[in-house]
Amino acid sequence: MINTIDAAAKQSVQIVLVDPDVQLRNNLRQALSSAGFRTVADYNHIKKFQDDLDKIFPDLLLIDAHMPEGDTCQMIREMRMNRLGKNPFLSVILTVWQTKIDDIEKLVSSGADHILIKPIAPQAIFERMEALMERRRPFVATSTYVGPDRRKGDREGVDPIPTFHVPNTLKIKATNRKVDVDSLQRAIDQTLNKMNDEMILRLAFQIAFQVKRLLVALGKADIEGEGDQALRDLKWALMELNHRLAATAYQQIAELCNKLNTVVEGVIRAMPNPSERDRQLMVKLAEAINLGLKSNQNPAELASKVVKAMQSYESKKARKVAAKPVSTR
Repeated sequence: MINTIDAAAKQSVQIVLVDPDVQLRNNLRQALSSAGFRTVADYNHIKKFQDDLDKIFPDLLLIDAHMPEGDTCQMIREMRMNRLGKNPFLSVILTVWQTKIDDIEKLVSSGADHILIKPIAPQAIFERMEALMERRRPFVATSTYVGPDRRKGDREGVDPIPTFHVPNTLKIKATNRKVDVDSLQRAIDQTLNKMNDEMILRLAFQIAFQVKRLLVALGKADIEGEGDQALRDLKWALMELNHRLAATAYQQIAELCNKLNTVVEGVIRAMPNPSERDRQLMVKLAEAINLGLKSNQNPAELASKVVKAMQSYESKKARKVAAKPVSTR
């Protein structure tokens, strides 16, 4: 497809390269230019690129996964969450030297479209560009992730996660269509609103799950490990849900979040032995938040889903422990 794209269309595509290796940037720029893609900007520092994101509107980003003086994966997550830049649906290709298995999950969960192993052949980039133009994966939005849907199927006992076909300026320009900024912004806003509604539901469920996780940890007296992490994750989910409720009609749910946050603060102060009253109040408030957002769900159904999610979490945690190499020392 690259060879069939009109010359003017190629020149309209805006590409950004972010890599600390000047020779690599020059080589990639030359290869892209030879193929007709001449609107290319490059950066050797992630901070400068972040500073410019509010002024530029690239269609494709090729960025090193381990940029010095910055967290590339976190930056992509911020972009996908619409906290950085103008277009959360920008096509992104991560580039990385051979990486450890432990890094793979972080790279995949960043929300990038593709991951390319260095050294990079220009043909590999063109193949990924074609894939992004012709068959880009639809996006999903969960409580902690926005990006391409890489699931092999829905998990048992968990509500199916809807997918979204997001605005794709790389495809629009490659097919010689003019990008109208106002129309594009409306399309982005409409998709973001749909995703926000979905993320609100996922965050509400995450709150119920983290309450259950905390109670299980308290029952096992695992306070400093699982208990502390559950509290941190619960506080984050409450903060994020409150943020996403701000522009909606669910102000009464925001009040419930504030009440639950107050109870959680009391639980933290009472650790390692919070009162039974506060434990039950956390469950009831988490339940009220979920039922207030999803009125067709009953408490028993919610409790069943939380239990199944907890079982899935425990199984995944056990598999990770079993997969860790045993020290021979």
